[in-house]
Amino acid sequence: GDKLLAYLTVIKAVAAQNKVAEAVQIALKILDELGEPAISNKTKKELMGILFHTMKQFEAMTKDQFMELKRMENPDKIAVMKIFGELCTYVSILDEFLLIAIITKMMHLTLMHGICESSSCAFATCASLLVSYDREGARRNCDLAL
Repeated sequence: GDKLLAYLTVIKAVAAQNKVAEAVQIALKILDELGEPAISNKTKKELMGILFHTMKQFEAMTKDQFMELKRMENPDKIAVMKIFGELCTYVSILDEFLLIAIITKMMHLTLMHGICESSSCAFATCASLLVSYDREGARRNCDLAL
């Protein structure tokens, strides 16, 4: 937990020095070491399929069911989600493929381990990806983010 938060501080500090690409590489390496790689051997189409499948699981939930999801308690998973959330900030304009991979991981972690503050980043970013071709799905993700 604490070590991971220290890594997050390093990532933010490097990015603050206008070394965003380096910060992204540091974050990706840390996530790989933690067994939560952002990059896989999947194509963009495959990742979008996984993301849509995961989103459908959330969409099938009523608001009450969503509110009853457990809170994420594992400090390592919470720190991983924070690192992914930070990465979203950096890659949203740099690398759409990596952004989709990160959002897919964040949504999956939320489903498997519960909700945390960084889950809202995943839902909001997912909504921004959807808004052009699935307004209802984008609206639903915005609601979940709030």
